[in-house]
Amino acid sequence: MSAELSDLDILAALDVDLTSEPERTYTTEEARIIAGFEDIERFYIEHGRPPAHNADGNIFERLYAVRLDRLRDNELASQLLVSLDTHGLLTGNETHDPSDEELLAALANNDADITTLKHVAPVAHRNAASEIAGRDVCRDFEQYAPIFEAIRNDLKLGMRESRTKIRKVDFEPGSVFIVNGHGAYRSKGR
Repeated sequence: MSAELSDLDILAALDVDLTSEPERTYTTEEARIIAGFEDIERFYIEHGRPPAHNADGNIFERLYAVRLDRLRDNELASQLLVSLDTHGLLTGNETHDPSDEELLAALANNDADITTLKHVAPVAHRNAASEIAGRDVCRDFEQYAPIFEAIRNDLKLGMRESRTKIRKVDFEPGSVFIVNGHGAYRSKGR
């Protein structure tokens, strides 16, 4: 007589992990950023394009366009939204699912040069991951932690400010700077 297997028994036999990850909770600011981005995504899905700064456009479209610009400039928001950005809105590389008519029109364009690559990331973009992977871990970080804490406090108090324009002197030994949202310190010995 054969015993009937339950669904749980079958999933366990297939090594399916039935434990679910705890749902992430967001701060009020993070929830506000996500909600604003979801508005922009709804606009993109509805209109097939990102919101634009058209003077004759809808006021909401212009608001969404400004919000999208701010999100693109905000490193923290970009990191928060990277997994939600299925359409490439934050990078400016919007994905668009072409209609059948658009595909047929593209195929009808017989004068296209097949030797010219389109929609391929430049070599610099592909090499960026390799460059980041080649960075060294600071094993004696506790020695430098007070420097970063002092800089963070100075930024909060307005005694220092972050700049987007850099000069060669900004990379002299003993300099502190921000790289992709992370604090960096150029020590005198390295």
